[in-house]
Amino acid sequence: MRWCFLHKTIMENIKDFFEDFGIIGAIMSLIIILFIGMMIDGLCCSKYEYKAIVVDKHYKAEESSVGTGTAYTSKGMAVVTTYQHSDEEYLLIVKDYDGNITTVKCEANLYYDKKVNQEVDCYNKIGFFTKMVWSRYAFQ
Repeated sequence: MRWCFLHKTIMENIKDFFEDFGIIGAIMSLIIILFIGMMIDGLCCSKYEYKAIVVDKHYKAEESSVGTGTAYTSKGMAVVTTYQHSDEEYLLIVKDYDGNITTVKCEANLYYDKKVNQEVDCYNKIGFFTKMVWSRYAFQ
């Protein structure tokens, strides 16, 4: 009996929320539900392991940049400073046995150990709901 009372209270609160906020509340709720769904999809990934042949290797160095400029604000001119940073990446371009060519990330030691035309073990992280590939890695 108590659960039924709580259930009615929750449903009344939800109804009041939509009556108070209308379309904006519905859109915000939809955005929150989609965000939570994408988080669950990314966190509950399954691994798909496969073997592939190294076609090429790329090293992307660490990069940092700083920029300054001016912008107009409601109070006049302001100085704007931006900073961007990206870590180094070791990338292997691989071709799986189905003929698909993809780029996978790997550790530095694997990058230097593997040569072109050598076999490497890879895995994809595949989303729980969407079956979308979230990331690709090489290991061994």
